[in-house]
Amino acid sequence: MYNMDVLYICHSDEFDPKFQHLDTCLAQLNISVELEFWQEAFHSVEDIHNLLNIAMKSPHPAMMANYYEKLTRMFLTSGNALFHAAAWARYYSIARSVGGKSEEELGRLAGQVLISALAVPVGQESEEDEAKGRTARLTALVGLTKTPTRTRLLNEALSRNIRKLAPPVVKNLYNILEVTFDPLTLCSSVAPLLKELSSDTNYASYLPLSLIAQLLDFVMSIEGSLESAYGPGLVKAFLMSCARRGDIRMRIDHASGSIRQHGRGPDHALCARQVHPAVCSGIATCLHNSPEAIVPSESAPAAADNIAAQETFAQLVAATNTERKALQVQRAIIVRRRELVSEPSVRKEKEEASCHAEASRCEKDEQAKHSLEDIRQKEQDRIRRNIDRDSIHRLVDFLCI
Repeated sequence: MYNMDVLYICHSDEFDPKFQHLDTCLAQLNISVELEFWQEAFHSVEDIHNLLNIAMKSPHPAMMANYYEKLTRMFLTSGNALFHAAAWARYYSIARSVGGKSEEELGRLAGQVLISALAVPVGQESEEDEAKGRTARLTALVGLTKTPTRTRLLNEALSRNIRKLAPPVVKNLYNILEVTFDPLTLCSSVAPLLKELSSDTNYASYLPLSLIAQLLDFVMSIEGSLESAYGPGLVKAFLMSCARRGDIRMRIDHASGSIRQHGRGPDHALCARQVHPAVCSGIATCLHNSPEAIVPSESAPAAADNIAAQETFAQLVAATNTERKALQVQRAIIVRRRELVSEPSVRKEKEEASCHAEASRCEKDEQAKHSLEDIRQKEQDRIRRNIDRDSIHRLVDFLCI
């Protein structure tokens, strides 16, 4: 962890009022978290977020690491596993970029990032407007643009090779829950891992109770001493919260120590978890092979009937093909007859169109001829007038002499 008793602020921003206020808010956040004044700590987080939005320069990475480390403790105390895991992912990213961590410390941080993402319950997204607004507000405080999800956090952890750096017990837990998920052997496989995790103070708060809800998607009842792994109070509290959210509808049988489902209702498909592909493949194989075990093999008479039915079907197919060819020939004959019937009318239309075009051409030629005659007559009249005018002028000149 980063000890932020000494605050990291650039010397160029030493006298910036915003950074001085940010210094004060970080000190308030540290003190509030240490004294477990969570309401005051949340107000300090909101003040820090607002100052970071209006700041002209980015703060020192160590300062942001302290900010996200305090967010992880706040979200863990409030029981918000989703944003607790998101805050751990942001803290790990900044810690890797800053450097100065040993391989052991990076491995411990990677284990906390991975197990916090695994501990996020599946299928508890709310559609209420109030819940959406609260989620958007928490997303902004964590510094994300999109609302985090369990799948997105796990994919991001895998892209950063966090799985390789995590401790072996955390990697084994991830493989059992996400890679080779087998509901029939899940409890026996996870129980020793949970016992080992519960002995470590860093992972004791991440016991993945959500695997009970995952199991109830595959089986109708779970029997066994669940209290030995979690404790009766923790199991009952988790199951009651799942029932209130509508994730599962179950009944606890205290006499047999079992959990039984009842009345899933039509909306179960909407809240059911995604089944692992390996589980789907195994179920499909069993369903495919089950008819061979239930229905006996066909006897000789049944085989003969099957052969006769196949021959009859082949004859029907041949008759159908013959009838189809006959229909095609008949259709071609009908089309040809229609063409022969329509040929005289088409020829008549062509002749009428040709006569109409010839008449139009003759009419145009006649009009052109008349136009030329008019032009010629006008020209002759003009010449005649000019000659008459010249004769008159010569006669006047002669008389004047």
